[in-house]
Amino acid sequence: MVDVAVPITDLLIGDIGKVDQVVFDQSGITKRDDSGGVDQKTTRLSDTNGNTTNAQSKIAFTALSNPRTFTLQTADTILDNEYLIYDESGLAGMHNITIATEGSQTINGSASNISISANFGFVHLKSDGTDWFIIGGV
Repeated sequence: MVDVAVPITDLLIGDIGKVDQVVFDQSGITKRDDSGGVDQKTTRLSDTNGNTTNAQSKIAFTALSNPRTFTLQTADTILDNEYLIYDESGLAGMHNITIATEGSQTINGSASNISISANFGFVHLKSDGTDWFIIGGV
């Protein structure tokens, strides 16, 4: 598989700041800055559930043989905290990734969970300090 570099102008991704290129490759989504440096702040989950405890700002599900859940912990509902959760395996269409909250937090004002159900799909969430909001996704 060949890496595909996409030039970006003033894109902000979570707490990793402004990026100049986003690279989609077999290992997931990474960013490159003008110096050619690559950001490696990704937690990779191989066929397991996960949560925001000790997770980086980007969470990649690298293998899916069953539906999986990623839980947004109450303690991580901090103003401007962001998570990019994505299906690196390409199997979310068959084995959905559910994003849930641990407590009374809502996602876009709803108490319902959300799901990544498209192969290679993603959701980008941001907290207002009380609840979560979807700021991007497929």
